[in-house]
Amino acid sequence: MIDDRHIAVVRAVARYFVLNRAQVQRLCFPTDGGGRVTRRHLAGLVNGGFIARMQVEVVVPGSGST
Repeated sequence: MIDDRHIAVVRAVARYFVLNRAQVQRLCFPTDGGGRVTRRHLAGLVNGGFIARMQVEVVVPGSGST
């Protein structure tokens, strides 16, 4: 079942193309302290085929070599 929060996630992904869970949480679920609700919604959207998981390399400043 798709609700307004699912639509907000899909819109955010359409706008920014690639977001990690923390970014989706900040944009769409700001009161989800531990991220559990965000992960559950993301999993439902992935399982439904509305969004896809991607493997991306992330460079963290100050972590050494890139």
